[in-house]
Amino acid sequence: EESLDPRVKGELERLNSATTEINCLEKALEEMHALFRQTLTESAFVLKSHANRYGKFINQSRPYYEALERSKKAQIATQKAALKYERACCTHQAAKETVARAEEKLVSTSKEHKVLDPTWQDMLNKAVMKVCNTFCSHYAKI
Repeated sequence: EESLDPRVKGELERLNSATTEINCLEKALEEMHALFRQTLTESAFVLKSHANRYGKFINQSRPYYEALERSKKAQIATQKAALKYERACCTHQAAKETVARAEEKLVSTSKEHKVLDPTWQDMLNKAVMKVCNTFCSHYAKI
């Protein structure tokens, strides 16, 4: 009988101990898989029982929460529209005041004020356009 090289004998012993350790780890893995399946089954049962118990209440309350969400969106849209309306009113009022000042200048009794210089004419045209635009945009939405 031939004697084995001591290095081979040592490697065989390491291989045997590694195989034993692998077997232990595989057994632990199987136990963890079994525990996972058991936990999954229990969780599914609990979830199903909660769904059976509370599902009716969730379905009854769903329209309320959907309406609440729509209400929040409508409130935001209303606030934006109110802000836009406020800006339009301010623009409209400022344009009306500019037109009124230009008209006052034309109505004055002095002859030199009867003619508008080009700057005033341009300002008056822009103010009239703003008044018309804000007025038309207001009634276009009604």
